[in-house]
Amino acid sequence: MLAYSSRLRHTLGTAVVYGEAMNPKRQDATFLVRMWRSEESDGRAQWRGSILEVTSGRRFFVTQPHDVADFIAAHLAESRESREEKA
Repeated sequence: MLAYSSRLRHTLGTAVVYGEAMNPKRQDATFLVRMWRSEESDGRAQWRGSILEVTSGRRFFVTQPHDVADFIAAHLAESRESREEKA
């Protein structure tokens, strides 16, 4: 069994609610996330990562695991605001 933080459980729970029905008006966003640990010059390991926004091909880089969720949440909020302005 995987253990999730309460923040991740909340995020996953929200994702399930939004993705539960096939809706022709549904807007999708697809991301490919890659995380790795790199060793710093002082010998400490540091998390690094990249997020590929599949639709546009844009790639973004992060330095902390929690930055992934923050980035995706901000991107989705920005997309929603953009759609609302067009409506």
